[in-house]
Amino acid sequence: MQAMKTRVRFGPKPIKQMQVADYVRSRLAQGKWAPGQLLPHRTWFIDKFKTTHHTVQKAFNQLRDEKFVVAVPHLGTRAAETLPFANRFLILCYGVPEAPSILTQAILKSAEAIAGRTEARFEIAYALDLEFDDPAHIAALDAVRSHRYAGVFLEALPAHKRKDSIVSIDDVPMAGIFAPNPIATGSLLTPLIDSAAGATTTDLTPFFVECRQRGLKRIAVFEGFLHSTDREDEIRRQAQAHGLECGPYHVHGSDTSLPALSLARRIFRMALAPEFPWQPEAIIVGDDNFLPLVEDVLREHYGQDGARRFFVTSHGNLPCLPKTGLPVVFHGLNVEKTLETLIVYAEACTRGGRRDASRPRLVRF
Repeated sequence: MQAMKTRVRFGPKPIKQMQVADYVRSRLAQGKWAPGQLLPHRTWFIDKFKTTHHTVQKAFNQLRDEKFVVAVPHLGTRAAETLPFANRFLILCYGVPEAPSILTQAILKSAEAIAGRTEARFEIAYALDLEFDDPAHIAALDAVRSHRYAGVFLEALPAHKRKDSIVSIDDVPMAGIFAPNPIATGSLLTPLIDSAAGATTTDLTPFFVECRQRGLKRIAVFEGFLHSTDREDEIRRQAQAHGLECGPYHVHGSDTSLPALSLARRIFRMALAPEFPWQPEAIIVGDDNFLPLVEDVLREHYGQDGARRFFVTSHGNLPCLPKTGLPVVFHGLNVEKTLETLIVYAEACTRGGRRDASRPRLVRF
């Protein structure tokens, strides 16, 4: 594995040239044109993009330099037999390489294990929490958009929603560490709210509906932070409207520092203990990062299969998810299986296995 080098474009290419190049890359990445296939004649691109032979030729020269296509004398241009993104994957992380978080370390360890037994190769970019004009973010965005990778793995979803976010590039297979939950439907993850500013009105209806369908009546709610002083009353009203009983409302803090984790564990231990006077059947956690901690506490209290006695879910990073059809292929906390699923899915896409970008498979473990 290697860190992705920062690349900054010194000047924009002509718009038509970029459109032609982007179109060809996208068709190849989606498997619409197979490796080695003869591409349409230049005149076809001239008509489609209402441009000139010179512009189309410059786009193909660029694609040839990038190793997406090869020129065939007297015939035209073919797609490369081995596309440049084959077996290449980008892992996007938070933080800095000098001090990776525990989750980042787990992701990198899994990637290293997979690279040791497969042909998959991973590059790392610490770009998820950078400003949009930061050179490293620009480089990562440009590399993903121009199909330098077969797929992208996100440590977690970024909280921003701008149209040029890496997580909003629809025709690039993506995966990440997202908790299984009732509102995940393939790649079309329904955002609970439109922005972080709307956090005080997060609608937990999808979770309550899921509990009702499972025949569960008693729920416990652990929030990452106190959205507002009316938040507890709001959740109780929502639960009651669905015929559910909401027990004590807990705020454990959304910081994942060691002191915060220690405090959260104490809260979980107390609220989920067998001797606690009110016992839930379902548990909703406000931050995906705390799900393993909750499951550890349940095993501590109820034995190895303790976590299976409850329906445990989270709305974690999903409230700020952009409204997009990005092909997320997996939601869960098993890092290695997530990476492996992304690799298989990306390979299927290149072979033409994904005909409709808005309806990829959802894999859960």
